[in-house]
Amino acid sequence: MRFPAASAPSHRAANAMEQLLAPQSQKFVSHFQRFEFKYHLSPLQADRIWTELASSHMRPDPVIADSPQPRYSVWSIYFDSPGLKCWRENESGERRRFKLRARTYRGSGQEETVFLEIKRKDDAVVTKDRLALPKALWQEAFLEEQDPFFLLGHPNVLGDRTVLEEFLWKQARYAMRPVCLVAYDRAPLVGRYNERFRVTVDQMIRASAIPSFDGHDAFLPVFRGRAVLEVKFNNKLPHWFHRILQRHELRRAKFSKYYNGVSVLKRYRLIP
Repeated sequence: MRFPAASAPSHRAANAMEQLLAPQSQKFVSHFQRFEFKYHLSPLQADRIWTELASSHMRPDPVIADSPQPRYSVWSIYFDSPGLKCWRENESGERRRFKLRARTYRGSGQEETVFLEIKRKDDAVVTKDRLALPKALWQEAFLEEQDPFFLLGHPNVLGDRTVLEEFLWKQARYAMRPVCLVAYDRAPLVGRYNERFRVTVDQMIRASAIPSFDGHDAFLPVFRGRAVLEVKFNNKLPHWFHRILQRHELRRAKFSKYYNGVSVLKRYRLIP
């Protein structure tokens, strides 16, 4: 199959890639494989646990180290098939499943960068591959009725070509298209002695049937008055973290932001 030749990058796209490749962003990681455990919290529990962790074994993620607020906003546009394959697989409890999404981080200094991600889940083990591209290029490829295969070989796509091929192949095979936007405020922590141990507290989880990153306020609350603590690690949980879980009487719980977001939108008949 032949693909259209890549067009010259626009001035705006070039600026976005310069931002992405700035010194503070050069630790771009395109592949993750780890365990992810989730816990439901009240806002009071969330504040207490975050403060306890930040004053002992963990510290704020370097991305927010210089920010007046220890958080940023995550905006994710999820792809799904006309029959909502990904949503239904979650509902039926499929152990092995995947999601395609595009994500931006507001308040992190990378607002003009979009990350394309393939997230695969096998029980508690999560594998994620991602690419980065300027927001303007994302809009051109996925929101303007274009054939996104022109991204292959494009100079402004950062990451492994095989990941992009898989993303586009899955999208085409299942006729997946942007379905909804899920946003939330995230307060991230990393281990003081092991930065691969991460804890995030997500609050103000909300969803919109308008799959666009451009400013709008057409959101519905998804997990009103509650927060989700996510623990991301390799190998095993540290003993000190086990003690914190026991002290706060926390139990693992399932929570898919995409599944719950679509469920809310379906309840209001914003998604068929």
